[in-house]
Amino acid sequence: MTDASITDTEPADRLFCGDEKAVYGDQAYYTHARHARLTEAGITDRLMRRPNIIPNCRRAEAAQQADCQGTLSR
Repeated sequence: MTDASITDTEPADRLFCGDEKAVYGDQAYYTHARHARLTEAGITDRLMRRPNIIPNCRRAEAAQQADCQGTLSR
């Protein structure tokens, strides 16, 4: 049990004992470090992830397409 100043996600790593086959949780529980620890322990990471709206490599392409669509609709 923790007081109200501690978020639920902070003590989460202490809940894994190593015999889990998978860990599930909402996107607040996902961190790259936690993912790495789970993978290293052989535990399947089933934590939700926040989606990237537009992947970095396609950001310029999407901006260009939006500009073209704006030109076509004028």
